[in-house]
Amino acid sequence: MAISFPYKVEKVKDGLVLRPKIPIVLSHDGKSTDVMALVDSGSDISVIPRGLAGYLGLELGGKTYEIEGVGGKKIEVINSFVNLTLRRGSEVHRIAQLPVEIPLRDEDQRGDIILGRHTFFDEFNIIFRQNERRIALETVRR
Repeated sequence: MAISFPYKVEKVKDGLVLRPKIPIVLSHDGKSTDVMALVDSGSDISVIPRGLAGYLGLELGGKTYEIEGVGGKKIEVINSFVNLTLRRGSEVHRIAQLPVEIPLRDEDQRGDIILGRHTFFDEFNIIFRQNERRIALETVRR
């Protein structure tokens, strides 16, 4: 499978920025939701906001720990797993039990869903076509 998506234009304080976001479906325990997720080659982990984790029914009462965020900021998180489905036309790719980190403190909630290198990048050869303003994902054959 080889699919590509256009970068998304988003407003920021100083104007507009292009981001490699893709449409995915996250699901857990019979609940699912369509979301846009940032494919982030600079992140080792995947992250979802606490509100989304709650909607999907993920357990938020387990062992917490700290990770290092942007600029070395310490962020308290809990680990969980979700199912991810990526569709483009007739092409469908599923990742069962994608590990995700969930920030627990209100001040650490960004709202973005981040797809980091661990597990997600193992499923695809990912090509950032900056000048074309597109991201391409090619399924890794195993």
